[in-house]
Amino acid sequence: MKTSNQEFEINSAPQELDTARGLSLSRYVSVLFAVVTILLMTGRLVLNHVQLGHFSRVIVMVAAANIISINLYFFAYYLTAFKKGNWAGRFIILAFLISLFSVQAYRVSQYGLDPLTIASFTAELIPIGLASVLDGSALMFTTTVIINIATAVIIFIIGGKNAQFSYLVYGAYAINFAVDWLIAMLVFLASTLYNRALLEVGALKQAYERSVQLEKLKDQFITHVNHELRTPIMTMQGTIEFLGEARDSLPESAQNDLIQQARRNAQRLVDLLNSILDARQIERRVATMETEPAHALTLAKAAVEIIDPLQERGIQITGDSHIFAMGQKTAILQILTNYLSNAVKYSPAGAPIAIFITKVSAPEHRRGRRKAEQVVFSVQDGGPGVPPNQIPLLFNRFVRLEHHLASNIPGNGLGLYLSKILAESMDGSVGVESPAADGAGSIFWLKLPAAQVADDEDTAPRPAIAQIVSN
Repeated sequence: MKTSNQEFEINSAPQELDTARGLSLSRYVSVLFAVVTILLMTGRLVLNHVQLGHFSRVIVMVAAANIISINLYFFAYYLTAFKKGNWAGRFIILAFLISLFSVQAYRVSQYGLDPLTIASFTAELIPIGLASVLDGSALMFTTTVIINIATAVIIFIIGGKNAQFSYLVYGAYAINFAVDWLIAMLVFLASTLYNRALLEVGALKQAYERSVQLEKLKDQFITHVNHELRTPIMTMQGTIEFLGEARDSLPESAQNDLIQQARRNAQRLVDLLNSILDARQIERRVATMETEPAHALTLAKAAVEIIDPLQERGIQITGDSHIFAMGQKTAILQILTNYLSNAVKYSPAGAPIAIFITKVSAPEHRRGRRKAEQVVFSVQDGGPGVPPNQIPLLFNRFVRLEHHLASNIPGNGLGLYLSKILAESMDGSVGVESPAADGAGSIFWLKLPAAQVADDEDTAPRPAIAQIVSN
């Protein structure tokens, strides 16, 4: 089953390809059409001057329209530099229609509906195709309607009253009308098939990228498991072998110390296995998680008491006592303890650690609705920070950063993954902000919908606390 993020990536990939293609095409078409318009306009002016010995009023008006078109072409080219592909396409279509209709109006007024003039109406198919390629189906159908109306005006009004009683004129217009819409429908079908093909290409691209990413995660997982399992196993093995060989010569206190060391390593292995099982259990039960108003400040204090009961790290909490989040209290507490556990592990002694609770407004997608409010829990640490290129992988299963793997800090790479699963089950989200500078620390945040409760409502967290799985 695809997640919403995966579906967005698959849908956005072909859109990015289509946008890049549209910008490139708009750039070339605008320059090409501008050059062609300049050449045709120059040719008409020269021919008109040779025939009449001066420029007629009508040809001057046509030239003025072409000059407007040329400026619109260059403006469209200017828009492509700012990646405004849709607007560039619209100005290209507008420029082409102005130039085309001015020439058609000129020929009809001067020569009537001769075969060459009727043949010129086939050029109206060009903007129909361009509208579909450069912008989309909506502009293509709008362009087709504009062409039909403009053609009727040119033929029946500019062409003269006598042309209205000619069956040839009616037939030519009917054929032109039918051909325009036939081409529009064919282009629409072709565009639909093309977009479908782009979606398939985008899906294949995302599948390939994900396969590469999964291969990296698999390698990282193998490295991580080797790091996490080998150390306690080798320590237990060495301890047991040494205890067996030197048991008679060791005092009882030393033997007890070695036994306790073996027990600690055995417990470390058990904790790792329990964490993996807990991850599977949480994945199954989050779908049925029920939410309720939760007092944000109370949960933050409870998390601090769990992680730092003796207040040795001096974790600061900043937040309004009237802020309530809509969520599952035990799940929120587990996420906060995961964040704080990581902050304590990765921050050097004396580095500040703080929790900030704020309420922000999140814009709704629907128009006319009030902005939804969200509660943001932010845990700021003084650790080494997270490299920007590794942030997208941080909330996946069994992921630990390279410098964490090289350190002696224990972890199983599940805490942040479980935090993400729990947050999404409460209609929330998680993330991290980390400066590029090494040692500048990180801010891990949790966003949940805000809740409005009465002053006398019970907001204390439930006494049962889920098992804390730290990263």
